[in-house]
Amino acid sequence: NNKLFKYFGHSFFEPENELKDKALVLSFWHCVGHEVDLVSDDSYMMISFFDIEIIVHNYRGKLWAFENCCPHRGSKFFKDSNSKSKISCPYHGWTFTPYSSFIPRKDTFPEINSVKDVRPKIWELKMISGFIFISFKPIFSLEDQLGKEVISIIKSIGTSLKKNFSTQSIEFKSNWKIAIENSLEPYHVSFVHKDSLASLGIDDGDNKLYNWASILKHTISAKRIKKSNKFLKKMLKINYDFEGYWSLYLFPFSMISSTEATTFA
Repeated sequence: NNKLFKYFGHSFFEPENELKDKALVLSFWHCVGHEVDLVSDDSYMMISFFDIEIIVHNYRGKLWAFENCCPHRGSKFFKDSNSKSKISCPYHGWTFTPYSSFIPRKDTFPEINSVKDVRPKIWELKMISGFIFISFKPIFSLEDQLGKEVISIIKSIGTSLKKNFSTQSIEFKSNWKIAIENSLEPYHVSFVHKDSLASLGIDDGDNKLYNWASILKHTISAKRIKKSNKFLKKMLKINYDFEGYWSLYLFPFSMISSTEATTFA
């Protein structure tokens, strides 16, 4: 992509250049969750990109995103990956909202003309039907990165989601590109996921490619699964219906997957 080439000065797919990984973090939009994860006032979740921690926080119904680092002395606001709290630094009590900043004993900092200018490092945040996207300095608009067709699909899915049933965190050491490649190829499923995904009896599937996204669709052969999903669909209000196993990859780090549109991960 010529625009990216000019932005980075070279191809960013060369594995030996770690700076390119951080460039991907800072310059692309990332789908990091859905608003059903943050329904309560002062609820938050933490997203980690390599050595960068981002907090997405609900302040009186407004979601905002910022780095987990106080601008005063660099202390972290939070250690937990999700909880409920106001944004107040545990070190010196500097406190922030999307609209204001509070500095205890402000008179001891004569070099600060206005506390409004003292802010954590803010990230841009946009919503698509409940899905949360963040970026620090995007080189594309969210609409240009995703494209109309993918946005239409995300909107349909987003309005179907009403509750988060579980949150899981699994950590393992690998090059992130290998992890993504693994999740995009179905060849390993019958050997590695015998008790889960393989039980669906999926085929190799068809992959539809977009500029910065792809959709992989698999046919399900397991009659038991198809029968149970048919029953579930009668109970659910589904705005984006499909048959089989389906996975939407959003470059560079995010995926949304589902079996028969009954639940999404």
